[in-house]
Amino acid sequence: MRVALGIKSGECMGLFTNTSIKIKVLIAPGIMAIALGLILFIAIHGMEKQRRILTDAQERSLNRLKLVQDFITTSEHVQSDVYRLSVLQFMGAPKNEILPVSERLSMGLNNVTVIHGEILTTWTLDHQEELLLDELKTSLNAFRHQVQQAVMAVSKSPSFGILLVRSAAVPFSELNGLLLRLLEHQNDKIIEAKQNSEALLGQISTAIMTIALFMTLIAILMTVYIGSHYISKPIVLLTQLMGRLTDGDVSVASQGRERSDEIGQMEKALNVFRNNVIEKARSDKKLQESEDRFRTLYNNALVGLFRTRISDGVPLQINRRYAELAGYSSIEDCLENFAAATHYADPKVRDRLLEELKHHGEVNDFEAEIIRKDHVHFWISFSARVYPEDGNIEGALIDITDKKKAESKLVSSIKEKEVLLREIHHRVKNNMQIIQSLLSLQADRISRPEVKQPLIDSNNRIKSMALIHETLYHSDDMGNLDVKAYFNNVVNHLYKIYYNPEQMITLSIDIDSVELDLDRCIACGLIVNELVSNAMKYAFVGKPEGHLLISFRKQDDHVASLTVSDNGCGLPDRFDINTHESLGLKIVRILAEGQLKGSLSAVNENGATFQIIFPL
Repeated sequence: MRVALGIKSGECMGLFTNTSIKIKVLIAPGIMAIALGLILFIAIHGMEKQRRILTDAQERSLNRLKLVQDFITTSEHVQSDVYRLSVLQFMGAPKNEILPVSERLSMGLNNVTVIHGEILTTWTLDHQEELLLDELKTSLNAFRHQVQQAVMAVSKSPSFGILLVRSAAVPFSELNGLLLRLLEHQNDKIIEAKQNSEALLGQISTAIMTIALFMTLIAILMTVYIGSHYISKPIVLLTQLMGRLTDGDVSVASQGRERSDEIGQMEKALNVFRNNVIEKARSDKKLQESEDRFRTLYNNALVGLFRTRISDGVPLQINRRYAELAGYSSIEDCLENFAAATHYADPKVRDRLLEELKHHGEVNDFEAEIIRKDHVHFWISFSARVYPEDGNIEGALIDITDKKKAESKLVSSIKEKEVLLREIHHRVKNNMQIIQSLLSLQADRISRPEVKQPLIDSNNRIKSMALIHETLYHSDDMGNLDVKAYFNNVVNHLYKIYYNPEQMITLSIDIDSVELDLDRCIACGLIVNELVSNAMKYAFVGKPEGHLLISFRKQDDHVASLTVSDNGCGLPDRFDINTHESLGLKIVRILAEGQLKGSLSAVNENGATFQIIFPL
């Protein structure tokens, strides 16, 4: 079963879906902040507008109040001027005192008319104001008419005029009462406007609070929706899928719409994790199969495989062959009862093993004699390595009992053959000494030098070969001969034979320690015999002293050179070693080229030098 994960949405929501989570969570608060800011702006703008309206209303009301107060003040001044004018007329004051009062009275009456006209033309009147102004107009006309009559009467008859002035107080009182009512009405309008403004501001505040709460609720709902639908729900699904993947259910997969936000990254990570789990499952399966094959090979191996403690040799892990070698029928029985430390035939061998492991950390082909469970002794060879982190040894061992028995038989056989071979060399040497003795007896009976010398030369050749058998008889290695010791014996023997007390012949022997087989030793010995004999007989004739060098050098791992040189009289003119017919040089040439597979050269410079170069 495959589980689909993703947010199904219209194309219009694609951009929102791909938006980062940290931006998503800011969308609702952002919208709320914008809305609240807009509301606050509208509220401030409305309140400012209302404030301006209220201010304008207050200014108009104050202007009206001022105008009404001017109306009252002016009418009072008119009333006062009427009384003053009547008093001055009655008292017979001069004209220069009466004229200013009269002019001020006329101006006051005119101002009252102007103010009344201004009110009628500039005010926006309500119904009550219209009624008051109609009454005011009538009262004002009556007051003005009464004042004018009183002024005219005072000018004609002061006594009678004073009575008319007093009669003008009635319309003035009515006018003043109407003006006070108008003033009170304007105050009421100011109070009403203020109350209306406060009520409107309260309504605006209530509306703002209501809208703010509504926008907050919307923001909370949007936050919950975005958090649950676009964040929480996908994360919960991803968590569930991750849990199923952790439990080993690799059938799950994220198949939702591709997203580029954090959820999309988590989906990609989930798919990568799923692929890794699948790959790990495959790897684990292959590893398990490999372990099963290895365990089969391990348990069925023909060599003993083990992991033991280094302290006491108690096995921690072994295969079937190890248990069989220890004398147990099962691996479990061997693990419970066997301890290698107590099964060494010689405890010192185990001490040596531990010392090797301590210094080198491993051993290779270490041989030891072990006692099995049934007390049967057998030999093993094993290689092992120490793992310092746990102090254990891992390795493999094989049964070499048959090999040790065969080696023992072979050693015994070789020793027997070496004794037999030494006896043969000893007898060959003795037989050659007998032949030497016969040749010496025969040579002693011959007086002619030309006949006697070949017998002496043959005797020396036999002596060279006999020295090989004598050297091998005393050698520890019967297959190879120490060339240095052998050449020393041959040269010293020849020096003794050809020693001339009248000559001082010095020998220089420069021999590398090279081991040669028997055939090559015989060939080299015969060559040295012929060349040294030839030099001792002919190189220093008529000379009181001389020097003879015998050199055998190993030029490299595959080539050697044998050189015999002297500082004597040198070789004859036109000497050619390849065509010279003497028996000795023929023997040298045959041995050098035929037996040693080398090359022979002769140099006639400050004496004679013969050199043979041959492969090893």
